[in-house]
Amino acid sequence: NASSSSSSDRIVRGNDLPRPLVKKKFLECLEEFLANDGNPTKADAVNTLVDMGLPRKYFPDFLVWSISLACDRDFKTHRLVAEMLVEMRRAKRPLISESDIIAGLELSRERIPDLEIDCPGARKVVHMICTHCKESGCWAKVTVLPEGLATFLDASGSAAAAEDSTSEVEA
Repeated sequence: NASSSSSSDRIVRGNDLPRPLVKKKFLECLEEFLANDGNPTKADAVNTLVDMGLPRKYFPDFLVWSISLACDRDFKTHRLVAEMLVEMRRAKRPLISESDIIAGLELSRERIPDLEIDCPGARKVVHMICTHCKESGCWAKVTVLPEGLATFLDASGSAAAAEDSTSEVEA
């Protein structure tokens, strides 16, 4: 009887996926995008993520995971991750909402002290990605940002530029 199948026989999909598996699937897709120089394109990668049906409750975490990965890499990766996050928000089939991207950027900003343990330039990386998302229209100009994120976007740019205006962030 099909209705009496045990939970061990069940196929795990979408909202049933545990967080570690969601993270693994998301990062595999992101890594494939980063490693293959335009194939898949950002749009292809976002469509793949949309088609996976990953649980919405983890969408802000996608930003944290992406930014954390970027902090461990070079400047080119920082830019690609920023562009991918914008695509996740602005695609024809957007993966994340305005509130998801704001929540994820705020979580990332809060994690800067932890990120700086392994990447001393993490504050600059997070600021660059947040600024790219802002300038790319990932949220409406009238949107009220969490105070910490708003202050970070307003103040950190000039502080980061003054701190080191000549070198790129190295992982």
